[in-house]
Amino acid sequence: MNEKQISQICLVIIIVGIILFVITYENEFCEKTISELITNEGNKGIIFGRVQRVIKNDGMALFVITDGNEATVYYPKFLKITKNDFLVVYATSQTYNGKIELVAHRIEKR
Repeated sequence: MNEKQISQICLVIIIVGIILFVITYENEFCEKTISELITNEGNKGIIFGRVQRVIKNDGMALFVITDGNEATVYYPKFLKITKNDFLVVYATSQTYNGKIELVAHRIEKR
């Protein structure tokens, strides 16, 4: 095999890989309400809500968010938020002290 044939084989493999990725891709996070997200541990979703109160915000953020239902959200980084800020939260539900809470992976301020 020469260099040209190897390049062509690699190009075909890359194209097939991209096509398979596009066909099988499933978005991990989809829009949900707080009540849908906290029904079971391990649920993932995107929630839209308003900060009802900030519990702790130094080095990490712990706050209560509401969209009609309430949930406590933990974010392991500092976040500049205040009461009544509107947020988009990418989160996973997790049990902590016998209660299901949300662990945020990403937060966007709106």
